[in-house]
Amino acid sequence: MAEPNIDITFDEDNRIRVMPKEKFKQTESLEAECHGFAEKIQAFSGTVDMLVEVLDGEAQKIEEEKLRAIGQRNRSGPSFE
Repeated sequence: MAEPNIDITFDEDNRIRVMPKEKFKQTESLEAECHGFAEKIQAFSGTVDMLVEVLDGEAQKIEEEKLRAIGQRNRSGPSFE
């Protein structure tokens, strides 16, 4: 027995499609949304990488200033408070 709800169609690449046209369009739409989401996640990842890089640079500057302050304190002599 043949299923009455099944449409056999060809896509733009001339491949046979057995899925109903509406469901196929939904899967194409979902695929496009997934690609968009993946692109947004990659952009977000790039932004986070830049932020981490900037924060690492600032942390390095802070560490250098801390060491400089310790060196100056040690150079000024012992403090007997």
